[in-house]
Amino acid sequence: MRHNTRIVIALCIFCLLFLSIIVYLTHFTLFRAEDVKKSSFNKRLWADENATLRGKIYDVNGVLLAESTREDNGYQTRRYYYGSLYAHVIGYNSTIYGKSQIESTFNDLLLGKDILQSTFNINSVAEKGHDLTLTLDNSVQQAAAKAMGTKHGAVVALDPKTGDVIACYSYPTFDPNDEVLTNTWTTLVNDEDSPILSRATNGLYAPGSTFKTITAAAVLKEDLERMTFNDTGSVVIDGRRFKNYQNKAMGNLDLTKSYALSSNVAFCQWGLQVGADALRQMAYNFGFEKNLESDINITTSRFPQKDMSKTDLASAAIGQWQVLSTPIEMAMVAASVVNRGQMVTPTFVKRATNAAGNIVYDAKKKSTMTATDYTKSLTIEKMMTETVKTGTATACAIDGAIVGGKTGTAENEKQGKEHAWFIGFAMDENRDSDKSIAVAVIVEYSGGTGGTLAIPVARSVMKTYLGK
Repeated sequence: MRHNTRIVIALCIFCLLFLSIIVYLTHFTLFRAEDVKKSSFNKRLWADENATLRGKIYDVNGVLLAESTREDNGYQTRRYYYGSLYAHVIGYNSTIYGKSQIESTFNDLLLGKDILQSTFNINSVAEKGHDLTLTLDNSVQQAAAKAMGTKHGAVVALDPKTGDVIACYSYPTFDPNDEVLTNTWTTLVNDEDSPILSRATNGLYAPGSTFKTITAAAVLKEDLERMTFNDTGSVVIDGRRFKNYQNKAMGNLDLTKSYALSSNVAFCQWGLQVGADALRQMAYNFGFEKNLESDINITTSRFPQKDMSKTDLASAAIGQWQVLSTPIEMAMVAASVVNRGQMVTPTFVKRATNAAGNIVYDAKKKSTMTATDYTKSLTIEKMMTETVKTGTATACAIDGAIVGGKTGTAENEKQGKEHAWFIGFAMDENRDSDKSIAVAVIVEYSGGTGGTLAIPVARSVMKTYLGK
């Protein structure tokens, strides 16, 4: 009896072991099958894409920026003719690392799939993809890159009326051509300088004194512009001392003079007069805390939503504390001033055309929002032009053009390494031409001022665009 019991127990153990092995092998087989399925899907996806010759990409004047050519082995090679110049706008198209920027968001059009096909899920494969025409001007883009040199930061230039992006450049940058990208990828992703980051659209920085443009709009909205302040170089608010750059005393100041000379003393006190709610609302009006839907991803600029002490509010009024902005957001601020208070969402792609030259995508419809009203925008425009005439931005003056702007020197987490800012606009002096441009420039961790480091970049971009 005891012998039979042992046999039964042994059989049970054997059966359990056998079942365990079966379950394990079944799971392993299914797992591997799923891997093969995914791998097959990816290969099939790329094979489908390879069947269509990817569309070309041009600048606004028809300069060829990117195209695909088919090699002898049947596979395509994507060529970016200006290398790193457009890496943060056009992006890359890699079988290993995927797609980014316009190559990603406009992938369907570049593969010849138009809205009709997408709507009705038509899976036909085109021989040739649609070509894209960007809003960017290659000559202005090159001027931006040349003026930036090896300075870390970003340049954004917009058409104030249409929202078309004329230039968008970040440095450091990288070469998106596939062979170079493959050889440098590990270095790029581990680089502390973040060359893959589009500083223009995704970098968040304290805007410093350029934010005084928004504070000034709030002052006008609250009818406080008749107030004046005696600037002695510093002011104490709740036990904290706020100082002007180099502790400079500026005397009795009205709003225009405070803005032109960039008085921290005056604007800290105006922030207190305006109040947290009104300043926050004006920041919202100018695009902060809003998801700006565009052709490529734009990081949301931030204004503190929690309760603010007096010192917090004073700091926020001069673009410090927890106020953070992208360069493209600050370019939009300048653009909205010259566009009579209307802020237009930035556009990078103007149109797409098929092989026959017919337009299959047209970016005519733009999203707009009211930043400030017509009259107040005129007042701020005059303040910005006065800043170029007599204030901190005199170095940005251009013969034959009306130029307005605001400099900024923003403190950050690195002591003595302030960001240098400039935002502004330029147009022909007779105003007969519709040609106008709004610009934002940041030179990060420079330790210098916007007047000495950012203005030369902005001025070069403005002059190139206006042909001055």
